[in-house]
Amino acid sequence: MKKFENLTKSELRNHFFKIRKNISDENKKKQETEICNNARKYIMQNIENININKQYIALFAAVENEPNLLPLLADEKINNNFHQFCFPRITNFREGEMEFFHVKNISDLEKNTWGILEPKNCCTKISSEEIALFFIPAVSIDNNGSRIGMGGGFYDRYLSRKNNAKKIGVIFKEQKFDFDFEAEPWDIGVDVML
Repeated sequence: MKKFENLTKSELRNHFFKIRKNISDENKKKQETEICNNARKYIMQNIENININKQYIALFAAVENEPNLLPLLADEKINNNFHQFCFPRITNFREGEMEFFHVKNISDLEKNTWGILEPKNCCTKISSEEIALFFIPAVSIDNNGSRIGMGGGFYDRYLSRKNNAKKIGVIFKEQKFDFDFEAEPWDIGVDVML
């Protein structure tokens, strides 16, 4: 672990970004199935409270070799019990701002300027208070739930709003960081890691 002690957050990001990029397709597919199964279990364990409060589950569309959660959107078991999903849309790239919008199915998503799937303009914007669970991408997460994102601060800004939602980090096993890194004061960590 000594090799990580003197690395900056940016250097750690680059290190784990390369690790994620080099995960074999076969390993990635196997882990994505496991991640989606764990996410499904987590959702089903919390479905009653989410439905009672009419809240949303925030997913994301994978970019840059992130785990793919889109199968959850079409999952029959979840959709028979629940149908309120939302996805982020970048609303101000320069300021690192995004909002979440209700998405019923994959046809509600379209590629933005950067090739990232986002909710179409016809989707309804929802407030942060309406979200019960956030599934959050990361380049790495340590033992304390501190996460290193892509560097834009989009999730940190959004999650800094008053919200008691559970934050679930979504990464491949190779991205788990066993050496605790020092989070910045504005960094928002996760409660659970898949």
